[in-house]
Amino acid sequence: MIQPFNCVDEYYISPERTILTGQQLHIPGVRMLAWHTARHALSPLPWHYHRNAFEFSLLMEGSLAFSTRERTYPFSGGEVLVSWPDEVHSSEGSPLNFGELYWFQLDISSPEKFLFLEEEAARKLMGQLYGLPHHVIRLKDKETGQLLKNAFSLAATGSDPAATASCLVTFLHMLLLSAKKDAPRLTPDIESSLTYIREHLSRRLPLDTLAASCGLSVSRYKKKFRDQMGISPRNYINREKIQASRKLLLSGLSVTETAMRMGFDTSSYFANVFRRYMALSPTEYVISCKNGGQDTPSAGEKSLSQTTSKPTN
Repeated sequence: MIQPFNCVDEYYISPERTILTGQQLHIPGVRMLAWHTARHALSPLPWHYHRNAFEFSLLMEGSLAFSTRERTYPFSGGEVLVSWPDEVHSSEGSPLNFGELYWFQLDISSPEKFLFLEEEAARKLMGQLYGLPHHVIRLKDKETGQLLKNAFSLAATGSDPAATASCLVTFLHMLLLSAKKDAPRLTPDIESSLTYIREHLSRRLPLDTLAASCGLSVSRYKKKFRDQMGISPRNYINREKIQASRKLLLSGLSVTETAMRMGFDTSSYFANVFRRYMALSPTEYVISCKNGGQDTPSAGEKSLSQTTSKPTN
């Protein structure tokens, strides 16, 4: 593993990304609050950690995968990824696929005025956060995610910091409730559809066929799939096809052979979809892997970490 570094985000604004730091937020305990959206993949995040800070990342739509030293955690729209203070993590080898993401960091160095709470309430909340049972938590409802979205909107427009903090506190308490939820995530029809997709990745997999196998109309199937998976059926299918195609390319198959094997109509369309998910063309990906390096951005592209953060000792 490459030596991890303490990642400290800097103030940043662009059409696709806004990062607000403590200097803009003025909320005790909130180190940063950010929003990001993209329609193409960005290069993987390197191994890093956040000293004395929790990080909570809410994916509104799309799909991502992050790794700790122990394992990789995929998460999709409607789910929150939690990294604990000083926990080393990355998106090891997995580019950041398009979607909408909100995230923030809580500095737990001191309970004094933490989120404008009384010290006893702050200590209790910190203890509850340390007791979260999972790295990936699916929110109970869309209103919980809206709380974080509202917090960012308030902060971005320079509203009263107390209003932003109130949204964050309520979001954290709802997150704690969601972590206790034991209800199954997938209905049998969608779970069966996922199994069918994985077992028939080499086919074209038209949505009307998949919907019919579930006894649903196409529109109902798409909505039900997105509600439960946080990602559209076509996005999920393409993501799985690209993951499988990586192995085929590294086994020596040509781009054209891989495209045909995975059910793409043309090699050029396959290459476009591959770049969309991997931030590299199929050929660039193979060369990068043969050189023993991690995926690197193509010309004009940078990773999320390269443009928004800096390492500190």
